[in-house]
Amino acid sequence: MSMTATLSLKKLEEHFGIQDQLSNRGYYSIFDILKLSKSEFTRQYQGLFGAKASKIYDTASGYATQIMLLFRKNNLAQAVQTSVYSTQLQDNDSVVPTKGGPTWQTLFADDWREYCQNSAPEANDSPVSYLSWLYNQATNFESQMGVDNIIPLAVRRPDLAELMLDNDAINQVVPSLQLVNKVLEQSVTPYVNNIAPNTSVSETLAATRYSTLLPYHYPHQQTLLSLKASDESLQNTIKKTDTAWPYFVKQNLRAGKAETAWQLGSDLAPEQQSILIEKFADSTTELTNFYYQSLGLNSSNFEPFVNSDVLCQQLGITKEEMENLIASTCNESKVSISDNYQPAYQTSGSDLYGASYINNYLNDPVLLQDSSVVKDEGTNPTPMYISSQGVSFVAGKFGSALKIDATKNAEVYFKSNIATDGSQLIPFTLSFWCNIPANINSNSLVVTNKTDHYVSTAKGITVKASPGENGNCSLELSASDGENNPLAVSRVFPADTWIFVCIEYSLDANLYLITNVNGSGSTYYDTIQIDSPESIALEEEYWG
Repeated sequence: MSMTATLSLKKLEEHFGIQDQLSNRGYYSIFDILKLSKSEFTRQYQGLFGAKASKIYDTASGYATQIMLLFRKNNLAQAVQTSVYSTQLQDNDSVVPTKGGPTWQTLFADDWREYCQNSAPEANDSPVSYLSWLYNQATNFESQMGVDNIIPLAVRRPDLAELMLDNDAINQVVPSLQLVNKVLEQSVTPYVNNIAPNTSVSETLAATRYSTLLPYHYPHQQTLLSLKASDESLQNTIKKTDTAWPYFVKQNLRAGKAETAWQLGSDLAPEQQSILIEKFADSTTELTNFYYQSLGLNSSNFEPFVNSDVLCQQLGITKEEMENLIASTCNESKVSISDNYQPAYQTSGSDLYGASYINNYLNDPVLLQDSSVVKDEGTNPTPMYISSQGVSFVAGKFGSALKIDATKNAEVYFKSNIATDGSQLIPFTLSFWCNIPANINSNSLVVTNKTDHYVSTAKGITVKASPGENGNCSLELSASDGENNPLAVSRVFPADTWIFVCIEYSLDANLYLITNVNGSGSTYYDTIQIDSPESIALEEEYWG
């Protein structure tokens, strides 16, 4: 080591085990290090000292502070003693050395135990000091608010009061998810011990069914997560370790661990598998337990869940997800048949396919009430004109229906501007059921908003029916401005079958023909783009 290096620099090198490495690089005192800023020193010696570079600088800064204090103390004490000694020389011919004069320590009584290094955990400007202040502020605010109006910090974060704030706690990197899981487990543990003594939180979560995010089987999920990284599955893992594999070459497909492999192939945890295969609850007690454990309500029947809002809330799903679950809307079934399936008009009710598990093989799906929909029970009816000839009541899709025979000059219409404000089209929906006979004439009127005009070319909206081949018929929706050829779309359906028809105009300037056969199967959406809504709007409408 260089002979000119100061004692403080030697101690610094010994403290960090870097003997001679600073003095050999031209540093002869602590103050030579402080000529550089901390960032400059750290950047320059990061490669040599690694993570210790910033700590070396902080320690050097601490040494320098102590040296400055000692220097000031010695200078002051020496100056005071010299002044006292000079005064005595002037007052007395005999020179007597002064003892017991004032010193730095006697004047200021420094307690070196109250000092610490810069950025140490116990420093006033350290993260520990700031966190302690925040914690004390939070507890003070809680005491001012009163315990009845808040959820105290001790309940929300019971770990904070026992958290040891030291150098390791400050510098250790811990994933947020790990901290959250730890805090949640501490909060849940008292409840778990109350309902299921001698049971861990993980065991309780694995057997709990409500809410629908549960059950959560921690070992099972960890296994799936580990296998996901290797593109492997539980099922394949069992197969590869079973001497009876491949199972399909055996007469008995259940040889070896085949059933275990099939079960694990579902990726379902044990409790999830139990939910799928458990027996139907038939007694009041069993039903009450089922609804409470699975849906979170204390009920012995399905009545509370008829309200769609309640069902969606308890299942944690949206209205759209609920309709997919029961394969039905409030008006029709959502079960559909592939276009590749023949015959094309095979029944596809909600009692078939996957929805049968939910709807209990009933053609009419489970009934739900939507509190957001207000039904008009006829409080403000629109008068309808029905001619005295050619109109009769027959059995319909739902109760009675009107049979209208145009060959006998039958008329049915009502006056209502549902599609116009007098100058342009406005959003509207008009829906109805119709049954088109096979012997219908071409271009027979089904419905129009211009019953007082010639339907083919006059301005307005019209739906017409025509016979087709192989026992089918076609429906055509047209929109006309009264000058150019009408815009039209059509769809072929089986004759003598109930067809749901909906005419809708929306804000996207599209006129839709929405149709469905017998309330099942596919729902078809045919569109007419209306570039000039005002061109087909009527001042007054007569629908019929």
